Amino acid sequence: MALVITWCFGPMVLHPNSYYLEGGGDGIRNYYSVAYYAKYDSGLQFTGMNYPYSEHVLYVDIQYPLALLLSFIQQYFFDVSEYTVGVVNYVMMVSLLLSAIFIYLLLQQLKVKDWFAIPAAIAITILTPQLQRLTGHYSLAYTFFVPLLLYMIYRLLQSDHKWKWTTLMILMITFFGFTHLYYLAQAGSFILSFAVVWLAYEWIFLRRISKQMLFLSATIVVPFAVIEGLLSISDPVVDRMGIPYGFFNSYATLESVFHPPSWSYIRNFDWLGIVSKTQQGYAYVGIVPTIAIVLAIAVMLIFLIRRAFFHKLIPFVSPFLLAAAVASIPVLIFSMCLPWRWFPEWLDHFNFIRQFRALDRFAYLFYYVISIFSAWLIFMLVNYLFHRKALVAGWLISVFVFFLWFADGWSNLLTIKNSYPNSNYAKEFFAEDNFTGWMAEKGYEPGDFQAILPLPFYHLGSEKLWLEHPISMYSSTWASLNTGLPIISSYMNRTSLQQTIHLVQLMADTLIEKDYLKGLKSDKPFLVVTSQETKTAFEEWLLGKATYINERGPYRIFLLPVKAFEVSMDSVRNKYANRSTELIQRSDGIYTNNGDTASIVSRYATKDTFTDMVIQSDSGTLLLFDEMIPSGKDSSGYDISVWVKLYLRNYASPDMHVYQLDEKGNTISRQFVQTKSTANLLDGWARINIPIVLYNPKNKIKVELNCAEETISACRFMIRPLHTEVYDSLNSKGEFVYNNFKMLPE
Repeated sequence: MALVITWCFGPMVLHPNSYYLEGGGDGIRNYYSVAYYAKYDSGLQFTGMNYPYSEHVLYVDIQYPLALLLSFIQQYFFDVSEYTVGVVNYVMMVSLLLSAIFIYLLLQQLKVKDWFAIPAAIAITILTPQLQRLTGHYSLAYTFFVPLLLYMIYRLLQSDHKWKWTTLMILMITFFGFTHLYYLAQAGSFILSFAVVWLAYEWIFLRRISKQMLFLSATIVVPFAVIEGLLSISDPVVDRMGIPYGFFNSYATLESVFHPPSWSYIRNFDWLGIVSKTQQGYAYVGIVPTIAIVLAIAVMLIFLIRRAFFHKLIPFVSPFLLAAAVASIPVLIFSMCLPWRWFPEWLDHFNFIRQFRALDRFAYLFYYVISIFSAWLIFMLVNYLFHRKALVAGWLISVFVFFLWFADGWSNLLTIKNSYPNSNYAKEFFAEDNFTGWMAEKGYEPGDFQAILPLPFYHLGSEKLWLEHPISMYSSTWASLNTGLPIISSYMNRTSLQQTIHLVQLMADTLIEKDYLKGLKSDKPFLVVTSQETKTAFEEWLLGKATYINERGPYRIFLLPVKAFEVSMDSVRNKYANRSTELIQRSDGIYTNNGDTASIVSRYATKDTFTDMVIQSDSGTLLLFDEMIPSGKDSSGYDISVWVKLYLRNYASPDMHVYQLDEKGNTISRQFVQTKSTANLLDGWARINIPIVLYNPKNKIKVELNCAEETISACRFMIRPLHTEVYDSLNSKGEFVYNNFKMLPE
């Protein structure tokens, strides 16, 4: 297995600190978070992002036990931060070696000879669907977790020292639970299923119930109590997303489990009638286990027909393997989002299940169990042939089996081998000529700033709002790791919804007051780090308020005072105060700065409260407008805006679609915007808008909101000419509306 790892990761084995397995997105974030924690953090809070709030370590994909160890070394021995990329890489490579070792040890316990167990362990390891986690989700890439879990369950059942193996399993599952909560869920689901099957086996075949399952139950109850208890006392956030995205999207299917993916060498075996297809929810078990499953079912049917199933076949099979195989089936069914896909209304009674956004990860358990069972079954067949003196048949079957198994596994391994060679710029994060040096050239140092503001601004993790700019994320994490400054943005998991709204609202239009600024305890400026990605008008406006410091290639850094966000609205307020002389009034009370009043459309608005007149729909679609713009002008620009309710109970939010149709009803243009991507947030509502060009005054404009998973609530729909300012009185408090923004009196 060591030779296989060396072949696959050759350059990385020799230069582990030079390569990223994934040079962007989740990969960079996960390298950065481990390195930042090791260098600057301790305890249970990660301060590198989400400034000034920080985040609990279990929601950062930080591989907490590993990061804690590196932090300890950093504090008491030597600077380890520049080696963290290499450490993370080596942990994943060693994980593959340990996976093969524990699979081999388990097969050895099951009386499989070394000549068969060793290649089988290697084949199972290199074919694991978990290998694909190496391209970004490093905390989920501990491929030896399930083999170790199975091995320890077997030893617990066989040993006379139950407390010893129970204690070891509690420590192991707790360790992995702190590495990623999915490991705790995987272990819990399988141990629960296994315990039920084992109790049934003992009752049916042994006519007794032993105490073994009490020990096994403790191995999951104790880790769950420890981790959940620690979270309850150490995590102050109470508004994490209850229904995240993914439950009905990332699940396994029969196709993703049994069909070869597009990269598999098995796709060339047309004579087998196999159609290659890459499937979401990848959990491919391989052609050999698939054949073994068919063989096992055939054998069971034969024994059932002969009425020898219970007194001949069952005693022949290892009780552990039998129980594990049966127990893995309910876990596989759960990974396929069943029965929830058939009866989604049941989730109203089991809402906590929707916390699992990627159910296909539970299929890893089925993969390992069925692969180990297949290796045992095929060895038993070969061994039977050897005892029958059919040596040629036995060796031919063995060679053919391993040819198919390694062809499957090798192609899986190649996807990783081909993914990282171009990501050999990891040392850039630790180079001397970096952000600290660029700042020093102009007389600045990190202590002059309170945090990094990346532009364009990104924020991922809350599920409700989604601003994604991968290059900006890369440059800001690089700057953060080098300077020690935290990042205002977030790229984490299940972040606080209220914190998210405050952070994202920082990039709102100048007409919206920034609640985020009220929580700052420092008046130091922000260090703005920019990339060449497209920026919003507000972000460009901010850069105009910033002081240029330095640049290298596509990256530029600026100094931005906190007061740059404080915008005076005096001119707008003065115009409204003097509306009788400076503005033109329409019959319905709306004022404009020019005579283009006829083409303004204002609906679902009252003269009292800003969000008082709300229209709703639970059908998935809400029609806002479907007619011609009154007095529309050819080739003129219009801004279409509406306020939508941000329900924080699940991830879904409406999209606004704008269609322009000609006189015959043909769609000649379609534009849409997502609520998730807006920063214009106010009092639980979000303003979304789309600028359009009216190609013909006779064209019809159709505007609708779409959202299948959540109630759509909207108010304050407006269409206005782009160069027309629109004012509307709101109430006696002096509040008014300007271009569909709520304005407060001074």
